[in-house]
Parts: sequence; structure tokens; C-alpha cells
Amino acid sequence: RFGVDPEDVSQARFIFLWGINSLSTNSHLTPKLKEARKNGAYIVHIDPYVNKTSRFADEHIHIRPASDAAVAYAMAHVIFREDLADEDYLERAAEGVEVFRAEALRWPPERAEVVSGVPVEVIERLARDFARRQPGLVRVGYGMTRHPGGASALRAVTLLPALTGAWQYRGGGALLSTSGAFALNDSHL
Repeated sequence: RFGVDPEDVSQARFIFLWGINSLSTNSHLTPKLKEARKNGAYIVHIDPYVNKTSRFADEHIHIRPASDAAVAYAMAHVIFREDLADEDYLERAAEGVEVFRAEALRWPPERAEVVSGVPVEVIERLARDFARRQPGLVRVGYGMTRHPGGASALRAVTLLPALTGAWQYRGGGALLSTSGAFALNDSHL
């Protein structure tokens, strides 16, 4: 349940709103997203359908349902292939990187395009921009977990900020929910 402090979202410079209609279901984050944009952030919404968040974002990527992992692995493929991973950070802060790298290298953007419908050049551009525009943030929703392989898809997507070392910077990393992160004293309820 621990992730980026929502108060720090305004510090991010590249934001994925991935599989979440944030403006409808996480509306209290919207002022921070607007502040991030004012500070120069680029906001990309990845979702199977157009909604309020798609219209708010700088770019909407229409993805086929249940293809989130393919796109995330393809982005990781590009990040590894083009030496955009923060290897020093991964050495210090991550484990299992080689297993993830091996899986990502099985997913060139061409393969992911067939599965997801997202063009190769879009996958490559997003991977490069996410890696280069630090700090990068991924705000995910629960939608991608509602199908077989959903937990693996969520893991693949939320590992992208680790690859780029985004967690080192205020506002960088991933966020699913802050629910349960802080104890609620319900003794008077």
C-alpha cells in the first residue's frame, strides 16, 4: 500500500495514469496533477476507453483490454535495449532484475503492438520519455487486475519507475492506493 506521497505528485515530470479514470475515482489527486502539468509534466492516460481522464491527459493511449503487461514489458524492453535503465539504482535497491530483464527482452515493441494495438513507435517514444523525464510517476488503478494475469500486469507496470530510478526523486515512483497505509483510530465510531 505504500507508494508515492500524493502531496509529491506535483514534482513528477512524466506521469502515467494507467488503467485508472483518475478524474472520476481519485478526484482529490487532480489538483496535484494540474500543478505537475504547470511545472512541466507530461501526462499520459493508458486505458481501453475514453473518459474524463483521457480528455484531461496530454495524450490518451488506447490499449486493448488485458494487454497492459505486454505494453509494460515492451517499454522495459526499450529501456534495457537503449541503456536507459538506472543500473546503479537497480544494483542498490532492487532484486530479481535479471529475471525481469529476461522477460522484458522477450517482448519487443513489435510483439506488444500485435497484442495491444499500441504502435511500435508510440511504445518506444513513451519508454524513452518516461526514462528521460525524471522523476517519472505511474498512478495505476485496479482495472488491469480484473482478468487472468492481472497481478502480473500490475507488477510489470509498477516496476517501470524502478528501472529508471524514479524512486530516488521526490514525486517519482508508483502509486496504487493509500488506503490502509495509515491506521484509523476507530475506537469512537
